[in-house]
Amino acid sequence: MNWDKVIDRKKCLESARNAAEYIYRSQNCQGQAYGYLPSGIESERYIEYKPAQWTIAFGAMALLAASAAFQEERFRKASLLAAEYIKSLQVFSPFLKEDYGAFNESGPHTNWCYTRDSVSAAWSFLVLYKATHNEEYLERARLFAEWFVRRTLDPDGWPVSRVFFTREAHDAITSRPGGENIDEFANVQGYFQGGGLNFFKLLAETSGDGKWVSDMYLKIADLLVDRMQEPCGNYNSVKIATKEFNPPKYVRDDFCSLGLIGAYKLTKNPKYIQSVEKYLRYAFSIQLPDGSFKDDDSIASIPEILNAAYEAEGLMDTSFISEDAVKSAFDFLFKRQYDGWLYRKMAGGFIEETFVDINSWPPPVFTIHLRGTSYATLFLLKMATGKAVGIEA
Repeated sequence: MNWDKVIDRKKCLESARNAAEYIYRSQNCQGQAYGYLPSGIESERYIEYKPAQWTIAFGAMALLAASAAFQEERFRKASLLAAEYIKSLQVFSPFLKEDYGAFNESGPHTNWCYTRDSVSAAWSFLVLYKATHNEEYLERARLFAEWFVRRTLDPDGWPVSRVFFTREAHDAITSRPGGENIDEFANVQGYFQGGGLNFFKLLAETSGDGKWVSDMYLKIADLLVDRMQEPCGNYNSVKIATKEFNPPKYVRDDFCSLGLIGAYKLTKNPKYIQSVEKYLRYAFSIQLPDGSFKDDDSIASIPEILNAAYEAEGLMDTSFISEDAVKSAFDFLFKRQYDGWLYRKMAGGFIEETFVDINSWPPPVFTIHLRGTSYATLFLLKMATGKAVGIEA
C-alpha cells in the first residue's frame, strides 16, 4: 500500500500539536507534583486519575517527540521533568536488594509493580538517552533490565505479571475489598509482556550488548507466537495450569506485533512476521464501518494497529489492508480528539472510550487517558515528519 496517498501530513501534525498541548497543560496544572502527569482526566467532575510509571513514560516520549517536531524547548523541558518523576519511582533502597533497579507502580511508597508497566518506564529512559546522551538514563535502563531478568521470569521464561517488593505491600492490597483476587495474576501468563521485546531490542542497540536479545528475548518472542496467539490471530493471555486462553479480549496488542517485527528484523525468523500478518489480518477483518475495531473500547487500538501495519510494509504481504481501511481508521482517530468546547482543560486529548457519542446531549461522561493520547501523538508525529520516537521496530 502507498502510505503517502493516505497520510494527511498537515492534519497529522495539527492533531499531534493539539495533543501535545494537552499533555503539556496537564503537567502544569496548579498543585501538581514535580513532573507529574495524571494518567487520565474524567469529564464532568474533572477527576484526575493517579499516575503510573508507564503512562508518564509514554507521556514523556510524546513530549520529547513534540519538542523535536515543533522545535519548542518547553516540550523538551516538560519531558525531562516527567522523567524526574519516573526516576523517583526507581528502587535503590539498600533494604530492598532483591528489587534494586525496579520501578514502583505509581509512587515511591507503592512497593510493587506490574512488570510490563515497568518495562515502559525503562523504555522511555532509552528514548531519553538517545535524545540527550545523558548516560544516567542508559544506566537506569540497564539496572532495570538486570532486575527484570533476576526477578520476573517464570519457569517457562515468561515474565510474571506483578512483583511485590515487600510482604507488607502484598498484604495491604489483598486486605482491601476485592483484594482477595489479587493473586489471580500469578495464575495467568499475560500476552501483553510481548510488548517488552521492543525495550530489550532497543537496549541491545543502544548499549551495544547483544545479551539483551539472546536466549531470554528469543524465548519471549517464541512463546508469544506459539502460546499467546489464538487461532483467529489475536494475542491473548493463557492460564498457566491448563494453557487455555482467557475469554476473548480486545484487539489492541500492547505493541506485541511491533516487538515481533523487531524480532524478525533481528533474526529473519519467518514465524515472527507470519504471526504479525496473522494478527493484522484479524484486526482489519473486524474493523467497523466507522474505522474503529470491534469489541475494543479504547482509542489506543487505532495508533497501535496502524503503526504495526506501517512498520510491516515491505516485510510481508499487506495487500489485504486497503487504503480505505487505513483512511477510515485515521478519520475515526481524528474525530475522537476533543475540541474542549465544554471542558477546556481536556482540549486536545483523545477521548478514550470509542463507544461514547460525544455529540449527544446532555454531554456524556468520558475520559482523556494519557495512554491513548500519547500513543496517538507519537504515531501522528511519525506519520507527519517521517521520524519515529520510541515506536519503531
